[in-house]
Amino acid sequence: MAAAWHSTLDFMLGAKPDGETILKGLQSIFREEGMAESVHTWQDHVYLATYTNKNGSFANLRIYPHGSVSLDLQSYNSDAQGKEEINSIWNKVEERLKALSQDSTGQVK
Repeated sequence: MAAAWHSTLDFMLGAKPDGETILKGLQSIFREEGMAESVHTWQDHVYLATYTNKNGSFANLRIYPHGSVSLDLQSYNSDAQGKEEINSIWNKVEERLKALSQDSTGQVK
């Protein structure tokens, strides 16, 4: 049976982040999953990256100059496969954000 999985993760970085550094630091996670990337930036240093997978999964990553990073993941696969895909990406992003911000990352629920 197929199922849709959806997770939204919000992080607040302790120090004022460099959006470009965060974006570059997270890109490899999505590329490892075989996801295509589209990145948009605005003059106030807001970044929006959209990643899509050939199986229909996608992720929207938003990085704001005040330290907020938001990730929206959606997957439509078999029950276990979709949930595992989201959990894997979620864990990798959380660990990478901690490394990029020297452990001053807090997850907002």
